[in-house]
Amino acid sequence: MSTPEQQARETIDALLGAAGWAIQNIASLNLSAARGVAVREMQSHGGPADYILFVDGKALGIVEAKKERTPLSAVAEQSARYTAAMKWIPQRWADPLPFTYESTGIETNFRDQRDPDSRSRPVFAFHTPEHLLELVQQPDTLIEYFDAFLIGLTATPSKATLGFFDRNLVTEPSGARQTARRGSPKGRRGGTDQYPYVQADADGVNVGYDIYRIKTEVSEKGVTVKAGHDYQKRDRLTRAKRWEIQEAE
Repeated sequence: MSTPEQQARETIDALLGAAGWAIQNIASLNLSAARGVAVREMQSHGGPADYILFVDGKALGIVEAKKERTPLSAVAEQSARYTAAMKWIPQRWADPLPFTYESTGIETNFRDQRDPDSRSRPVFAFHTPEHLLELVQQPDTLIEYFDAFLIGLTATPSKATLGFFDRNLVTEPSGARQTARRGSPKGRRGGTDQYPYVQADADGVNVGYDIYRIKTEVSEKGVTVKAGHDYQKRDRLTRAKRWEIQEAE
């Protein structure tokens, strides 16, 4: 019986193939076999990458494969480690390689690293080789997925949340330790000193807040879903999405 990791690789192989990528092993490498070639387990500066993506014989991205149920937001940093191509892939479109994917075969995230404020975002499928080539040949154009900043507010940040925001945390409540890697207030050592919310507010790093309760008809009276209504449901364990029909009100 195949392992969860092997099952994920099989699904990812099929998804890449459906997008027009030829799947190859490093032992039988032939970059001229197709316009887009995905090479399994190729050595990189950060270790063996699950897939290196080549278009017209030059590397431009990687795919990090994870087993089903893995929170992809927590592995984006791992993908970036494999993109430093200067010393190990002479045929490349850019260094570092601009595009990264993280995928379980059920969920897939994509990132264009040329945008300094980019984050991995969900996509429905892998891009075609032609589309990635078009993007890499337009270095001054940011794709439409990255047209806004993300701000996360949480009282209990999980590892997945911290990973998604690259641990860019200004302060934690109740006197917890500061864990920000970037933007630490002057005179404080990020990750070592106590930096409670009250002090962050006084320093002007954070701002004060007011609490408002917003009442709506739905929040006050609830809502009735009529029988026969179709809706999308996500499995909490597998993260898979499926459509279901409400059987009763």
